[in-house]
Order: sequence, then C-alpha cells, then structure tokens
Amino acid sequence: MSIRGASSSRGPGRPTGPSNQPRGTLVPHPVNPIYQTSNKFTVLGTMPKPYSSALASNPIPVDPFQSKASSSNPSNPPSEYLLRWTNLLFHIEPHMKPRNDPVKLTSQFFPSGWDFMPLAPYKSLVYYKDILVETESIFIKPIYANNDKAKVLYHSLYIKQFIQMSEWGKHPSDLMQLSNQDNSFCYYDYIEAWYKVFLHQNESHRHSWLVQFDHKFKSHFPYWFSHWWARFGSTYDLLPDPLKVQLNHFCNHKKLDSAYEGVPVLLQFVSKYKIPWILRWEYSIQNSTSEISHNASPTSPSAYPFPLVTRQWFVKWWDKFDVNRIVGQVQLEFPTSLKVLPVSTAEPSSQKSKESSVSKKSKESRVSPTGSTCSRSIYDFKDCSGKELKLIAQALNKRIDELHEDASTGSSSASCSQ
Repeated sequence: MSIRGASSSRGPGRPTGPSNQPRGTLVPHPVNPIYQTSNKFTVLGTMPKPYSSALASNPIPVDPFQSKASSSNPSNPPSEYLLRWTNLLFHIEPHMKPRNDPVKLTSQFFPSGWDFMPLAPYKSLVYYKDILVETESIFIKPIYANNDKAKVLYHSLYIKQFIQMSEWGKHPSDLMQLSNQDNSFCYYDYIEAWYKVFLHQNESHRHSWLVQFDHKFKSHFPYWFSHWWARFGSTYDLLPDPLKVQLNHFCNHKKLDSAYEGVPVLLQFVSKYKIPWILRWEYSIQNSTSEISHNASPTSPSAYPFPLVTRQWFVKWWDKFDVNRIVGQVQLEFPTSLKVLPVSTAEPSSQKSKESSVSKKSKESRVSPTGSTCSRSIYDFKDCSGKELKLIAQALNKRIDELHEDASTGSSSASCSQ
C-alpha cells in the first residue's frame, strides 16, 4: 500500500555524490491549512487560527465554564483544573532559546503552524478533524460570546459513535476517501484522529473543550478507547459529591453486560448519563534531572538528565451542569431500597382481632418498589426528602403497572389454556 504524500516529506535530501558534496535542497514543510481558513467557524467545526478569543483578549484569564452562582458564593467555590496526564514531547537542545519559554521552543521544533510532529505533510489537524466528522464520530460546535460573535469562548465536542475495526473492511489498512480533501485515510488514521483532534489551540494557549457524549450515543467501546479515556476522559475526583454517591450506587446495582467487559465503570456512567467534562492543555518545561529514578528504563526519556518540553492535559468539572437531573435519573432507574422496620410488638391484641384474614395476608406480603416482599413490615419515610418521596412514588407506580401486566398476562394465558 502506498502512502500519499510520502515523497514530499520534509527534511534534508540525501547526498547525490560523495560525503563531501553539499546536501540536497531543503524543502519547507507546508503550512498547516487549518491556519489559512477564514475567521468564521462552519457548522462542522472548522478550527481556524488565530482568532479573537475572549480568553486571549482579556488580561485577566476568564473561565467561560464558571457559573455566576459559584463565583459569588464563597461556600461553593468554582471548580479547578486537575492535571490528567503529562505528554513528553522533545528534549531542549543546547541551541534552542529561550530555554524558559515552552511555546517559543515548540516553534523551533514543530513545523510552522503545527503543535505536533506530522506523520505526513498532508496529515494536518484539519485532516484528522475531517476524518472524525465525515465518519459521523463527533460533532464540533463553536461557542461564541453573546456580546461579540467574533470571540470564540470554547468548543463543544459531542461523541456520537465509534467505528469498530470489524466494520472497516477486510483490513484496517484499507483506504477510504475524504470527500472534502484529496486525501485518503485508513483505520490507523481514524484511531490517530481521536488523539489529535484536541490539539487545536488559540493565540493565548488557553483554549478549552467541553466534551460530552451525544444524547443518541449507543455505540460499543473499542478496547483502544480505554487508553484514550485514561488520557482525555473525566476522573472520579472531578465529580461533585452527589454524583460520586450515584456512581457508587450505579456500580452496586447495574447488571453486568458482556458488551462493557473491561470498560471502566466511570466511562460507562459518564456515557450513559451524558455527563460532560472540560478539557484543556498547555505547554510546560520539565527538568528531568530531579525526577530520575534509579530503576528507570534506559529507553525512557526521564532516564536522561536533560530538560524536556511537555504537554500537560487538564480536566475540570462544569459548574453550570445540572447535577440534580442526573441524580434523579439514576434513582429512577435504580431505586434505592426503602428502609424496613418491624411492626411493634406492643400493638394491642384487640386491634389484631379486628383484622380480617384477607387484610392480614395482604399486610404480611407487601411488595417493595424493588420487587421484593416484606413480611409484616412498614416503611420508614421520616428521613426522606420531598424529591426522594417523589422517586419512591414513581418506583411504586412502575411496580404496580408491572404487577397489573403480569396479572393480565396470566389471565389471558389461563383463558387460552381453557
């Protein structure tokens, strides 16, 4: 299989004669086409650079995801970014300066207009973005400032589906043509696109993404996506306390599905209830001298006492998200078992004698919202809030409907047998 564009790869040409002959002509790397587009975003999420950003135009950094309630309430401080992982990019060579500015150092290492090392000259950020958009795997939406439509606050990225390797063709190296580019891509490029699509950056290097699974998402997870999730996905520490409680409840009551075998539980929870998270990255300098381990592998970059430029990825909770809605959904799907108290033995015998045998039998076999029966018991609702009582009532109504369906099915089957 031939790789398109391989003949025009950047770098010095091979000498045509003896070693004392001059090298071949240096061919500059083509500029990433993502930076040659107009200032307006298309519906498919064309990502131009540079553009006027609210984050860049203000001297004090502004967080577009911060809610007004959390910023004005000291008891409910805004969420902070948590370091997700650090990507080692390259060593800082002696000729690179200034050695304390990672952004300027990357411009001396990456091709002009790029934030990564291209596998081929045509495999730009637009190339990878188009792969995911054309396969209907993602949807990208730019969010503009209300008072200035030229200012992009951030991008929303919705995960719609995954293309499985088994769905690709005879082999993952089979090529598919991009409709809006004169380039092809294979399944390896498709996987690579998931790792590259977030590398878009604004001129202040403070661009952020709001990532969320689409409301129609029902796709199975390929195994390689668990690796992706460990680098770009949400974390348990990110969740507010009410959602942590519901996640534990979800783990204890969810039935195991073979389709989700090996998939992290948090990923199942976030994708099922469409819980968003915020993702951003920035360049940094890491002095590996202080981090060398005596047991480090000699092939590891941290095993050498040279400073490196790194890319640090951060995740953050979206303070504007409605947590109560998710709590209600989890409780409705997996109702919390009601507290059961034994009937008091001090009940007067005269009251017992007044009960008919029918009512006594009904009392001894009450049905809980979870479908279990409780012998001679009552429910304790004194500690339940109004919202919890509403959920309990919904669960009870659902159970009653199921019992009516069972009764009608039983009677119809009985009449058929007659």
